[in-house]
Amino acid sequence: MEWVNGNVAIGSWVDHIRHRWQARSGIDACIDARGVFRQRFLSIGRRPDPVRVARAVQLIHVLNGGGYKVLVHCHHGRDRSPFLVMAYLSEELGIGYQEAFELVREGRPRAKYHPDWVEGLRGTSGGGRARSGMEKDI
Repeated sequence: MEWVNGNVAIGSWVDHIRHRWQARSGIDACIDARGVFRQRFLSIGRRPDPVRVARAVQLIHVLNGGGYKVLVHCHHGRDRSPFLVMAYLSEELGIGYQEAFELVREGRPRAKYHPDWVEGLRGTSGGGRARSGMEKDI
């Protein structure tokens, strides 16, 4: 697990099940990034669901606004959870997805960038970063 900023960390399923370690790390809540993806046969062709991404980003905003520290995890912590945190940072900081991903990569060097996933978000927002007011659609 690595912290991306002071309140959001990216990890794997192993980090999620280590409850004592979470307590020592100050983790207050966990979000499973696998839930924001449409399921496909054997995960082939999986794509993020823009509505679920928006809801998860809103949840991270709410938790951080309440002072909670959040662990965003998936299976290995290199694809889906970094993607979700990238979407969150883009919205939170008002920056483009590429710049947000670079911030993610600073904290989680093994994170993988998926341009096709980003295009899926751009296709719904019409811009190069997360929609402002994304939570209004929820």
